[in-house]
Amino acid sequence: MPELELVNDMIRIINKGWCQENYYVDDKGVEVVQPDGEDDVAACCIHGALIVARKTHFGSSNWAGMQSIGVANKVYDLLAQQLGHVNIVAYNDAPERTKEDVLELLGKIKAELESEEVQPSVS
Repeated sequence: MPELELVNDMIRIINKGWCQENYYVDDKGVEVVQPDGEDDVAACCIHGALIVARKTHFGSSNWAGMQSIGVANKVYDLLAQQLGHVNIVAYNDAPERTKEDVLELLGKIKAELESEEVQPSVS
């Protein structure tokens, strides 16, 4: 399931480094504009991680980008639903928010997607 793979990529990216107030930053904390993939950033906010994971997983060509939009939108929608339709950037950037909070949220989305993969057997 590509959505689950995308969320797993997001978890890995956030574990590598998490930030607030920017989508992505380099190892000096300076904002990165339009990274090509995971190797171009040291830390991401949750939305930045979604974008970088999409580029890392699907590539950055226009065709790959077009193919990945539906997958990324489903993950975004699951995040928004889990948050009661609060903007995910606002959620990430709340002063009280922690990296652990973001990883916990992504863990819930991962569990939801894993439960969708399990199809009950029909007798």
